[in-house]
Amino acid sequence: MEEALARGGPAPDTELPAKLRERYDQAAASGITRSRHRDRDDGNHSGCTLGCWLPDYAGQVWLFTREPGTQRTDNCSEQAVKAAKRHQAVSGYRHTPRTPDRRHRIRSYLDSAANHGLTALDAVTRALNGNPWLPAA
Repeated sequence: MEEALARGGPAPDTELPAKLRERYDQAAASGITRSRHRDRDDGNHSGCTLGCWLPDYAGQVWLFTREPGTQRTDNCSEQAVKAAKRHQAVSGYRHTPRTPDRRHRIRSYLDSAANHGLTALDAVTRALNGNPWLPAA
């Protein structure tokens, strides 16, 4: 909010996070109610399972509202896969099965290094010189 006001923009709705959290809780309860009796061979319906999971992990889901520096996701690997899948869908170009694996491995390495303060150039240089960056144990 302070950043928005400093830029001269309109003040954000201070009640918006509470309203969104209420909708989140209602959606979770609705998911449980609507799919509770829809059993499947392998257990509960996935809507019921998700509805039961959401309230238990709401604190983690809504962490970004309490900690402004928190990203929406920390799954670098998932983000890397999305970019490659989008490229493949748009271009129509098909890769051999090994190509995406290599790309994802490199992307994951670079993203992890960046999360620990290394630039991509530094990480690649260290890897090519035989001294790859590794996270602390």
